[in-house]
Amino acid sequence: MNKTQLKLEEQSHREAVAKRRRGLQSAKEKGYISGTTEGRELFRGLFLPYSDTVRSRIDDVTSGKASKWAQFANHTDQLTEELGIEYVAYCAMKKMIDFIDTGKNKLVDIATIIGRTLEAEARINYYIEIGGEETTGLIKAKKKKKNSSTRHKHIGIKLSVEKQLLEKGWAQDDLLPTWANEVRTGIGLFLIEAAIQGGWFIRQPKRMAKNKTENVLMPAQAISDWLEKARNDIDSWSYLSWPLIEPPLDWQLEEKPARKNISGGYHSQLLRQINPLCGGRKGMHSDSYFGAEAIGLLN
Repeated sequence: MNKTQLKLEEQSHREAVAKRRRGLQSAKEKGYISGTTEGRELFRGLFLPYSDTVRSRIDDVTSGKASKWAQFANHTDQLTEELGIEYVAYCAMKKMIDFIDTGKNKLVDIATIIGRTLEAEARINYYIEIGGEETTGLIKAKKKKKNSSTRHKHIGIKLSVEKQLLEKGWAQDDLLPTWANEVRTGIGLFLIEAAIQGGWFIRQPKRMAKNKTENVLMPAQAISDWLEKARNDIDSWSYLSWPLIEPPLDWQLEEKPARKNISGGYHSQLLRQINPLCGGRKGMHSDSYFGAEAIGLLN
C-alpha cells in the first residue's frame, strides 16, 4: 500500500472533522443547531410525533377543565387553523433544537422567540391573503434576501409591507395588531410544554445568581445520547473529496453485491467504505454483481 496516498486520505479525514466541528461551533454561537447535519436528522425524527402531541395537547386543554393554559391553547388552536398544525409544530420544534448546547437556553427566552416567530408568520399569512399580488411579490422578494437572519427578515417584511399598504390607503387600524408580550411568551410556553410532555425535552432549574434560579430547556437524556452518537458517527465518516495522487487499489472479485464491495479504489478503510464499487443513489440500492470480466476491465 502506498503510504503517501494513505497519509493524504487520513489528513483528508482529520481536516474534514476539524471543518465540521468549526461549523458546529458556529451553529451553536448563532443558535442554528437545526441547520446542522445532526440537527436536521433530529428534526425529521421528532417533527411528526411532536405535531401529533401538539394537536392532542390543544384538544385536551380546550375540552377539559379551566386551567392557566386555556387562553394560550385557544390562541395556539387559532394559529393552527391559520398556518396548519404542521407548520406551527415546525416553527416551535426548530427553535427548540436551535438552542441545544448553546448556553442560551432559558426556557422563557426560547418561549418568547417561538411566539415571536409564529406572530411574524401569522402576519405574513394575513397580508398575503388580503394584500393582493403586489404585497405577495414584496414578501417573496424580502424572503429571498441573502445574509439575513430569520428575525431580521421578519422585521423587514413587517416594515416594508405595512409601509406599502398604508401608501395604498389602508388605515392604521387595518394592519394586524402586535401581540402582547404575555400572549407571545404564553404560546411559546404552551408549545414547549407539549415537547416536555412528549419526553423530548425537560425543564431544569438553573442557578443564575445568588438568590435567583430560572428554568432552562434541556434535551431529554435519550435525545442527548442520540445527538452524541450522531455527532460521533458523522465525524467518523467525514472526509474531504481529494483526488487520488497514486494509482487506486485494484478491485477484488467478491461473491457479494457490488455496493458491498470495498476492496479497491482508495487506500484507507474509511474512504473505501464510503466509496464502494457500486455507489451513488442508485447503486446503494442495487444488488448487482460484478463478474471477473467487469473487475478486470475496471482494473
